[in-house]
Amino acid sequence: MKADNRISLEGRVVLISGGGSGIGRAAAALAVERGASVVLGDKDVSAAERVAAELGHDRAMAHPLDVVDASSCATIVAATEARFGKLDGLVSAAGLTGAAAPLADCALETWNSVIAVNLTGMFHLMQPAIKLMLKGGGGSIVNLSSVAGLVAVPDQVQYIASKFGVIGLTKSAAIDYAAQGIRANAVCPGGTRTPMLAEWVAADPSRERFLAAGHPIGRVAEPDELAEAIVWLLSDAASFVTGAVLTVDGGLTIS
Repeated sequence: MKADNRISLEGRVVLISGGGSGIGRAAAALAVERGASVVLGDKDVSAAERVAAELGHDRAMAHPLDVVDASSCATIVAATEARFGKLDGLVSAAGLTGAAAPLADCALETWNSVIAVNLTGMFHLMQPAIKLMLKGGGGSIVNLSSVAGLVAVPDQVQYIASKFGVIGLTKSAAIDYAAQGIRANAVCPGGTRTPMLAEWVAADPSRERFLAAGHPIGRVAEPDELAEAIVWLLSDAASFVTGAVLTVDGGLTIS
């Protein structure tokens, strides 16, 4: 079967928040492999720098990014334009979970910090990114939600609320800008082998077996598997897809 050359990002520029690790890093690597130049935004800029060095500084640029700070988001978008002249794709992969507690015991500080990064931070970055995409005639936005944006789990009210919110934010962008050439879609990963998951499992190694057993496919995902879905949504192969929620969860939410 002939390969579909539409699953290509040749000549495109993609900005990725959380690009220094996990799903963001995997998406950056695959985007470069498919022909894109990438800007890796991360609060841990040293991690982003390491990824940029691995991918090649001719095709990858690291830049500090704190999505909680709207000015930081505006700055990285301006730096993207200064370096590459345009923006074709945005992948919002930065996120955190927060301490587990039932709703009535969730600390306001925990609620505020998770909403600030996972939801408001995404809004902060989308605003200047959309304006630059409009200058170039369009683009594609991929926001990382979660299966926790589709179904609830105990003791994670702040994370669940933020990830449900990501889906609403994504659909709003999709309907606001569809006629102007911008597509916006959300990806909902199941358990994925990221530093966040590793930290959670390190506290109790039995958690990984429990998590894997909850996925009908029998394991958690590798970041590269999420990257394939993300890059497809960024590409022309998904040209008629906007406002969608793509679940990549090994069957976790089948029932």
